[in-house]
Amino acid sequence: MMLGPKPIRRCSPIWQAGRNPTLANSYLAWARPRFARLQDGYLNGTYTRADLANLRNSFKKPCGSDPKASKWSLNGMDYRGYAKPTRMEQASWYAFGLYAYHQQGNQYKPMYKEGERFNKALRILADTGEDVDELYRKLLNTHNMQEAAPFCLRIIRLLNEHDIPLDHALLALDLARLNKPDSADMVRRDWSRLLD
Repeated sequence: MMLGPKPIRRCSPIWQAGRNPTLANSYLAWARPRFARLQDGYLNGTYTRADLANLRNSFKKPCGSDPKASKWSLNGMDYRGYAKPTRMEQASWYAFGLYAYHQQGNQYKPMYKEGERFNKALRILADTGEDVDELYRKLLNTHNMQEAAPFCLRIIRLLNEHDIPLDHALLALDLARLNKPDSADMVRRDWSRLLD
């Protein structure tokens, strides 16, 4: 029988990202300038067209498998160094790929907008008259970010068609929390608030 306080369970930062605002803020501080630079480069017609193509092509590949995509989505993250990708790395990989699809073909309007949450974008999309209820329900029935990613991609393509911007860094945090049992229900609840 053990007396005294329960031992503190040490775990990687990503396990705590759902409830630790410091780690979430750390990711946002790292990711948001990257999304902004990527977007500015694309909208100004300078250097990021090929980078967006690399991010789109790597979206369905294993996290970290493409060094050109990793340059934007992983390099410099605080969560690096594990044998397999952490949740935050995987979520970041997906979020940067989703941004590349979101911005595709739209050289005049920014699709990354800081502070625009996924559930708000979903609500705006639903208000366009687009029939997306079935897609929303499938997204809400997913159990982790790997299952959610293809549905997010379908939604991102619809957001692109309707010029609805999104904060992809916040989406990455939602995706990471979706893989954590004690925060997954909260993410699904946030996303489901748009359903009738």
